[in-house]
Amino acid sequence: WQLKLPPGDVLLHGGDLLLQSRARNAEALSQLCDVALWFSGLPFTHKLVIAGNHDGAIAALGKDGTQKMLSGVKYLQDEEVEVMGLRIYCSPLSVGQSSNSAFQPQSGYDEDAATNAIPEGL
Repeated sequence: WQLKLPPGDVLLHGGDLLLQSRARNAEALSQLCDVALWFSGLPFTHKLVIAGNHDGAIAALGKDGTQKMLSGVKYLQDEEVEVMGLRIYCSPLSVGQSSNSAFQPQSGYDEDAATNAIPEGL
């Protein structure tokens, strides 16, 4: 099956792009390429993506590496963006205990830095 979405202004995908990726490996990178291809065909003016705790390959690639793979999509990691007059702040921070621990404190992600980076007024 294929998910069909109507045209829109803003698409915000919140986490777990790769279902269950714990490392940067060939399978995860292939899945990320598939995701990028899927996003490229979606009829939205603005496409925003946030990683989640199942996105170990994204954590390993880093913000810049991930952005390069997601052409036509804005990858957000602990940052604010303004879209159509709307301020949006996104963080992949995930607090909990999971074997899928990307962006979690036990994997080394700095919870304090992520929460302290949230801009005033949001």
